[in-house]
Amino acid sequence: MILKFKIAFLSMIVLFCICKTCIAQSQNIFLIKRGYLNLTFDKPYGFSDMDFDNEFFYYTSNPSQNRLKVINPLNYRMISSDSSVIISFLIKTLDVSLDSSRLLQMLFPGQTANTSYLLDIRNKADTINDKVIFYSKDQSRDRYNADVAGEYGFTMEVPYLQRYPYCRIVFLHQQSLGDVEIYYFHTASGKEKVKSLIASAQCMTKYKSFTDRPKAPVFNGPIKH
Repeated sequence: MILKFKIAFLSMIVLFCICKTCIAQSQNIFLIKRGYLNLTFDKPYGFSDMDFDNEFFYYTSNPSQNRLKVINPLNYRMISSDSSVIISFLIKTLDVSLDSSRLLQMLFPGQTANTSYLLDIRNKADTINDKVIFYSKDQSRDRYNADVAGEYGFTMEVPYLQRYPYCRIVFLHQQSLGDVEIYYFHTASGKEKVKSLIASAQCMTKYKSFTDRPKAPVFNGPIKH
């Protein structure tokens, strides 16, 4: 009996250490990627770190080739104290040198590093039941030091972590530097909390500075699927 208790206790310690290691790994990757894009970060009150998420998440229940919906592995995530909201980050650096690649132009005609964020929006946004909101140029710059910023939402057929069926994304783009997607996974009870969090999202993260670079393409039209 004592031996079983010792084994169970040691297993709990090992599991705890693994979780701590995963969280530390997630924080380190997040820190490095934030450094690449020169991003600020201040964790919202009432949120705690979660373990590392390194898997693709397919959120269509019966995905066919023409409607496959996927979220790439996220760099960092944290959960609210009442578990109604998970905030996650996906940070991407841009390599404008690839714009001259003939292969990439064959695969994605007309797409450049600085317009790739539009493809991400088109692949995930539910433009039938929601709309993509682009903040004004002044809002994007004043709030986030970004060239382009906005938000959109969608409902997932397969809930994230089997609990969160709703997601809203705030996207940030700084020309020739990088893109940020902030994911707000939430339950029905977390909808109002997400609205409040997005309203003050610039307090959580933004580009540290806005430098003079080639202008980002102005986009105000609908996202077409």
